[in-house]
Amino acid sequence: MAAEIVSYEDIEKVTSQLNSTKLGTAATLVSQIDRVPDGTTINLDTSPSRFHSLRTEAKRVDKRKRDLGILSEFSKRQKHGFRPEELLWHGAMELAGCKPSNLTNEIHPLFHRDCFDDTPDPIYDQLIPGLRLATMFLTQSGCMQFWITLAKGERKQDLEMSRRCGRERHRIIRNVKLTKENTKEVIQYIKDLGHAKVIHFTWAKGLLYHGQEAFGTAARVCDFSHENTRDPHTKLQRCHIRLNSDFYVIAKKMSKMKYPDEAQKLRFNFNIAIIMLHESAHAIELSQWLNREPSPYEPFLLHQNDAELGFAWENYMFGGRVAPINDRVDGNFGIGTYDWPLPPGELNPERTIVHSVSMRYIESLQQIETWQGEHDAQDWRRFHIPRDGATSIYLNAVTTVPWSEEERVAKEELDEMQMQEKDQPAKKKREMGHGGAINIKVDGIESETAGSTKDLDIETSAQQASRIKKEPKKTPRKKHRQTRPKAEKASEEEKGKEIQKFTGDKSRAAA
Repeated sequence: MAAEIVSYEDIEKVTSQLNSTKLGTAATLVSQIDRVPDGTTINLDTSPSRFHSLRTEAKRVDKRKRDLGILSEFSKRQKHGFRPEELLWHGAMELAGCKPSNLTNEIHPLFHRDCFDDTPDPIYDQLIPGLRLATMFLTQSGCMQFWITLAKGERKQDLEMSRRCGRERHRIIRNVKLTKENTKEVIQYIKDLGHAKVIHFTWAKGLLYHGQEAFGTAARVCDFSHENTRDPHTKLQRCHIRLNSDFYVIAKKMSKMKYPDEAQKLRFNFNIAIIMLHESAHAIELSQWLNREPSPYEPFLLHQNDAELGFAWENYMFGGRVAPINDRVDGNFGIGTYDWPLPPGELNPERTIVHSVSMRYIESLQQIETWQGEHDAQDWRRFHIPRDGATSIYLNAVTTVPWSEEERVAKEELDEMQMQEKDQPAKKKREMGHGGAINIKVDGIESETAGSTKDLDIETSAQQASRIKKEPKKTPRKKHRQTRPKAEKASEEEKGKEIQKFTGDKSRAAA
């Protein structure tokens, strides 16, 4: 049987029919690979073995810096990891009189209920406070500097980064002025993007970013037509945001709690808002701003050498990257923040310092009073996180090393470096002289110094004799034999005499 030849006109006809039936919208729904999480086990949690491997690597980096002279030998030592008691002292885990979130604003169309696939109502209800906080970050004029710059910033080819990456890369070289017109236009555009429902959210396990587990990922949806990858009606690119299943599991747990910890619930809401906007920054760029020409790679912003729009938004909004301590999305140990981008390479003298975020700051973001009133629209840095919490070097995790052990190891390392610094090729021998003079012998050359022994911290023989005379004599401890007390010994002697007397009287009576 001869094969039937399909003409190009037939392919176009079928494609137009598929577009007219809106079959393409089904591509944004969850695939068969992604399953609704079951059980109550979370995947993202820094185990003790993982912490010790990270701590060993961090100490190796510091040692290499010291060996190369980049880091001072006697630089101030700080611990790797947070101690739980420090997090409590700095208010990162508890807050007296903690207030629940009282935000009542409408949820942004980008986070509408229909945009979450395979999400039951009880789970979505637990996400609502966090989604309301994310909506505030997307609709308030003081939070729009990043979005306006991303939408309207002038993009120029970065020759240096293009050479390094081996492909054409672009950079937004300066911020766009934060005006009322720009703010209104960008806010409306993001709302229209949400109403188009070209961005969908699903849940998945084992998400990877640069070889490590991630909180979420965003990617374009591959449509049936390779020539037309945009939505046929909105002319926008469809995107698929996959959230780590840990968020689903924690929301499931909280939906069944009768008396949840209010502080932990606020931290979970904060983490939800951050991950939603972090991944939305990728998805909005992928969907093509204002029908721009499609670009497969994200741009670099200002002076940043890492093209990562999610972290760039966190840096604009909070003054650094924000992540839960120990990677627990429930915020069980609190939340940490640190500078971004990270110092490039191991040869940078700066060390990454992680700071804990106070519950007072997290609580204030979820109170309506914080967002009401008059605020300077140009002050887009007013939500930067204060760096006044507990600190840790390199690691955003709770340390498993006991307090005494950590201090002992740090002291031993510091003493060892000081001894190596003072150890000279010539051995100095000090000999005590007479009459206050001190004879110092170095490599066989003897010299006499009549200076003050107080300055040299060496005592003369006379001072030593007077000190020994004043000190009380220490008598050696005698070893006592185990003997019975005298009273017990005397009582036994008296008993013996009475027995002898009684036996003597009986013998005489028998005779």
